[in-house]
Amino acid sequence: MTPSKTSLAGYLVLLVFSSFIRAEETAAPPPPSVVHFRSPRGFFIVVPVFVNGSGPFEFLLDTGTTVTVVDPELLQSLRLDVIGDGSITTLAGKAAIPLALAQTVSVEPVTEGKVQLAVRDLAGLRELDAKIHGVLGQNVLKNADYLIDNRKRTIEFDFCGSLSAVLEGERVNTSPIATPESPSYGSTVVPVKLAGPNRRDLNLILDSGSASVVLFSDSLDLTQLVTRSRLPMEDDAGNLKYVPGYLAKLKVGGISLDVEARITATAYKGLAVDGLLPIAGFGSVYISNSGDFVIFQAKRNRRTSGDKSVAAISQNAASNLPCQYDAREVDRN
Repeated sequence: MTPSKTSLAGYLVLLVFSSFIRAEETAAPPPPSVVHFRSPRGFFIVVPVFVNGSGPFEFLLDTGTTVTVVDPELLQSLRLDVIGDGSITTLAGKAAIPLALAQTVSVEPVTEGKVQLAVRDLAGLRELDAKIHGVLGQNVLKNADYLIDNRKRTIEFDFCGSLSAVLEGERVNTSPIATPESPSYGSTVVPVKLAGPNRRDLNLILDSGSASVVLFSDSLDLTQLVTRSRLPMEDDAGNLKYVPGYLAKLKVGGISLDVEARITATAYKGLAVDGLLPIAGFGSVYISNSGDFVIFQAKRNRRTSGDKSVAAISQNAASNLPCQYDAREVDRN
């Protein structure tokens, strides 16, 4: 039986429409995954972490730390062996540490394999929050793009650029900086302008483990500082000390900040780093490790039409493939 012209045309339209639907289903990337975090002290980011499939364990997420850290108690419970000795550089100086190796470390849905772990007593952090058993560092987060929302206390992991395609805000170029102990991965450095008598360009480490802006005294003319009384500051282990304070005017991209900066000496000798910029000072921060940029006070562009959104997402998906993670919402807390 030969189909009529009308039925043949309808069949072709249906075929084209079905192909269009299949093409959209193929091109559309998976949605970002959401992890809810706790925020003890109002600035910490504590996330559920799995080590070798066991957990979840409470880890402090610290973008200013290059290596992931576990306390000796967790090391013993996981039955991990120390494989050697290494060193770690903190604001307090350089310290020798035992090293272990995890087959996998996950903050769902991101999983990193063959992760080097530094073993360190975290008694100071445990006094602030008894549930913390480790610090999640850049050797796990180095390949991830994600949005930290301090108001909602969520982290949205972005795959194939689906999230960045619909975010508004200035993209501030960043650069990774590696330490001699961690040459293959490093912290994220953000260019910041300092106004006032110490007017100059600074390179600050984007640090989710810091409560306040920290400026290294090596980068400043201390004779021109307008200091206040000594201010409390916690070091990497959570121990409290007092350092000079300085009222500083900073500009990050198009955002101006009047902050009370802590002044301290640096142990990062030989690195072009002038201090720490806390993530806690912003409502939201989008970090792109794949694109080397950051968006402060990032917001979704709700004015974007559906067609434009699909086109932008598809274009990003094509340039960022492969996408290898499952998209799930995780709330272990």
